[in-house]
Amino acid sequence: MIKSMSERNQFIDFIRGIAIIAMILIHVTVFFPSDMIASTLWNWSQFAVPIFLFCSAYLFIQRDMQREIKLFSYIKKRLVRLVVPYYVFLLFFIPLVFFLTPDVITLNYLLESLLVIGGVDISWLVLLFLMLAALFPLLGWAHKHNKGIFWGYFVVSLSSALFFLFETPDFSYKWIMWLPWSLLFYFAYWYSLYQEKRKHIVLALLFFILVASLTYIEDLLLGQSVSFRENKYPPNMMYLSFGMACILLLSFVTPFLSKIATIRKLIHFFSIYSYDIYFIHYFVLTIFVAYLPQLNWSWWVLFGVVLLITVILQQILIQLRLWHTKRYD
Repeated sequence: MIKSMSERNQFIDFIRGIAIIAMILIHVTVFFPSDMIASTLWNWSQFAVPIFLFCSAYLFIQRDMQREIKLFSYIKKRLVRLVVPYYVFLLFFIPLVFFLTPDVITLNYLLESLLVIGGVDISWLVLLFLMLAALFPLLGWAHKHNKGIFWGYFVVSLSSALFFLFETPDFSYKWIMWLPWSLLFYFAYWYSLYQEKRKHIVLALLFFILVASLTYIEDLLLGQSVSFRENKYPPNMMYLSFGMACILLLSFVTPFLSKIATIRKLIHFFSIYSYDIYFIHYFVLTIFVAYLPQLNWSWWVLFGVVLLITVILQQILIQLRLWHTKRYD
């Protein structure tokens, strides 16, 4: 049986908070490719998305996979949770882009942004979560009623991650990305079964480090890019094994970091509001990047400023929600 959530939620909350901070760092440091420290941090912080998907899959497995899901109600709930914040973000972001770079705002850009299939760069993650929101209940059903389908899909997903080591699709990666990303569901399923067995976790960590290393060498020998980002769209086995190794490594680090009250409170804040922060930080960063040449800031100054303003705006948003709730109670 899959174990209860009580203590595990602390781990999920902690790594989700780390993931959104890492994502902000990625989006900042990408603008400083000539800075060795920034470019190194940019590459090695690419574990953010695997953590988000792992957390989503893990919580689904713990909460939903053991009971019969009312599919319509589940999909509706996920749609509202994922799409409404995104459209609120667009309401502010589109006018900002029009003000900064009006040539970007075309009818195609607007339509793709609204349909979550293109346009705004960060929409791809929203689309991925929507795809997986539809897929997870199907995997939950297969796990309970047809193990052949459940494990057959695992083989297909694994095969796609291996295939993308050598080939990339001729069409947009967005239409196939759900397939290799599905491996995070099976990884979360395995973790939920063996999370208490530290020997298994250590062996798995060593295994994924080995896989990441071997696929890294394979890319080098074939003359392909070994940048994690270049192996992310769609994700291949090199990128996914790197992400899984990072998750397992954090399972050892988290208990020590969470003992420090300041770090625990900070990470907890970023975890709770991670989806809001995902949109807020991108809006803030877009403003500063437009004037970065004039500001002449280093990457760490920009990171600190974006982080600080994002936290302030998130706090304002929290207060507005509280005010709205009290007003209509």
